[in-house]
Amino acid sequence: MRPGPKTRVTSRQLQVIWLVAQGLPSKEIAARLGVSEAAVKKHLAHLMSRYAVPNRAALVRAGIAHGILVAGPEGVTSGGPPAT
Repeated sequence: MRPGPKTRVTSRQLQVIWLVAQGLPSKEIAARLGVSEAAVKKHLAHLMSRYAVPNRAALVRAGIAHGILVAGPEGVTSGGPPAT
């Protein structure tokens, strides 16, 4: 199956959604990625708009549904932890 527009994400968006799936707040995500909290919130807003979801939990479910994230016995993955 070819990726559709909703499954194409940038590497930074993938990092953000993966860290959201790990339960981290925006402030911690920003610190781990070396960006501002505002940048993280902008990525989240873009992703939530793209997937038409109202919150982080729904974003993670959409990521799983679209194959961006994989839910397994060891938790949610994206093919490995994001590079920081």
